[in-house]
Amino acid sequence: MKGRVFHGFTLIELLVVISIISILAAILLPALSRAQEAANRASCASNLKQLGLSFIMYAGESGGLLPPGAVNRAWGQPGLASGSDATWGYPLNLVRNNFTFEARAIYPDYLADMRVLVCPSGFVGRTTSKDRWFMDETFALDRISGDVLNNAQNYAALARLQGLRADCECVTNQMYTYFPYAIVTDEQGLFLWDELSRRMYIGDVGFMSEDQVVNDNWLIDAYGHAPGGSNVFYRTSVNVGRFFIRDINNPSYGAMADSDIPVIFDAVSDNGTLKMNHTPRGGNILYLDGHVSFQKYTTNLTALEQAGFQISFDRLPYTTDFLEYLRANVYDNSPLLNVPPWCGNRLPGTVFEPRYWYYPNDAMYSGLVW
Repeated sequence: MKGRVFHGFTLIELLVVISIISILAAILLPALSRAQEAANRASCASNLKQLGLSFIMYAGESGGLLPPGAVNRAWGQPGLASGSDATWGYPLNLVRNNFTFEARAIYPDYLADMRVLVCPSGFVGRTTSKDRWFMDETFALDRISGDVLNNAQNYAALARLQGLRADCECVTNQMYTYFPYAIVTDEQGLFLWDELSRRMYIGDVGFMSEDQVVNDNWLIDAYGHAPGGSNVFYRTSVNVGRFFIRDINNPSYGAMADSDIPVIFDAVSDNGTLKMNHTPRGGNILYLDGHVSFQKYTTNLTALEQAGFQISFDRLPYTTDFLEYLRANVYDNSPLLNVPPWCGNRLPGTVFEPRYWYYPNDAMYSGLVW
């Protein structure tokens, strides 16, 4: 019986197979990418729903007020994190453009897991692990100083401290941007954000828990740009839409439902560069009534803008002008500054430094020698 003769692929057959695989990959990969993005977008929306529940629980015990905006406090023990930027004179330990909620207000009483603040779509192009975002890395295995790790006096303390821990001082608007005030239009948003950026720029602290009064220097006491035509921007609260009423004889004309007032939404920039996390371009928005919806970004000009008006009444947040305000500080065009150096989400180029350098007297470090 003669043995069988087996022939391998010819070069032409091999090229045909490779071509078929390439065509199939070109067809399937975009579909898989879209499916992955859809899953990420759903995860981000779910995160916002959980945040909404946390905010409502907080409001229920705080006179209806939602958590204040991050209060712009300096980090570090007084005297140990001093200094200022040589160009602008801005304090080096004061986070700027941190438009998020005051994390201490809801963590851990109303929000038990910081991972809710992480949007999977926001990690495209980033090198930091999702598990380290908003976390203190001081006692991560790859961060513990050799002198601290090898000192026998520290064994008991390290057994207690080792690992990552959530840190409210690390929470920023890199994933989600928070509205501490009730605003719904471009006009309201641009005037308010300009004032908040100005106060951050001059180094004000603790002001995000109060209502904001915004006047034009040349239109003092004239028509205001805040809800209801006033100059006062009110803290976001349950049923805050009553402040949008312009005519008490016709309250339905100006009143705004909670379902129309945005509270927190997917961030739109990365280190000063306009970058939306989702496809199609846009993001998830949590509204005051607790529902979450996706809004597409459009660059189409409104009839008012086409007529030459610089400010429109487009609904926030994904409008062209407002996104530019969120991208950077309007006074020196700087993006987010001064995230503490022990945080996993610190900005590119920031050298890691352990937290105990800045809080040496914190009771957490009892028994630790460095």
